[in-house]
Amino acid sequence: MKTSLRTEQHFLKLGIAIAQVLYENDEDDINADPAGTSSTKPSSSSKRKTQAAFAADVQELMTNDFTRSLVVIIHTKNEDGILVPQFVPVRSKYDTGSDENFVSAEILNKNGIDPTLITTIPEENRKKRELHMLNNFTFIPKQEVRLSWHKHNDMRQREDVFIIVEDAPFDVLICSKLWKVDSVKTGLFLFGRNKSKAEKREQKERAEKEERDAQTMIKEQLEEAEKLVARG
Repeated sequence: MKTSLRTEQHFLKLGIAIAQVLYENDEDDINADPAGTSSTKPSSSSKRKTQAAFAADVQELMTNDFTRSLVVIIHTKNEDGILVPQFVPVRSKYDTGSDENFVSAEILNKNGIDPTLITTIPEENRKKRELHMLNNFTFIPKQEVRLSWHKHNDMRQREDVFIIVEDAPFDVLICSKLWKVDSVKTGLFLFGRNKSKAEKREQKERAEKEERDAQTMIKEQLEEAEKLVARG
């Protein structure tokens, strides 16, 4: 699972890409046009702010060995047998060499995850998902679970399947495929007061617009980063 990069240029480009996907500009929520009438093209000042934030994210990730704090939502049953979400802070590793997401069994058990949410991988499918790591070490997954997760102080969430690992040296490990632009799917938690149909529709439209704007900006930034790396 350890990161393996062939060149420093590739490392730089990948670092920028990771930062771009992970970074979400909180100011967009404050300044967003509720009517959706503003242009989808970001202003020059907005681009500069975003670029500066991306650069800071790259530096932070490199400094912390591609580790950062996240919140994972683990569902457990209450006394009435109803599933309730537990918001669990974890330390997440971002691994460029992994094609799967992983979660520590200890984190799930300690926070009382409902066992019915854990899926046992059929015997006939385990070998197909065998993972090859360093020093010819192989790992055959046996269980997996679907989890939602998000950054601290951020209402946007992502959801994906995580392979459960016993005695893991991490809380959560996020795979490289979630960094790809076409895989960035964000949503909003719907906790809180009941909303009218019009409010829900407006909220959905704003979220979809923010998603389109974010993906457009990320693609533009990646193209610029690739040009800079190529010139270097």
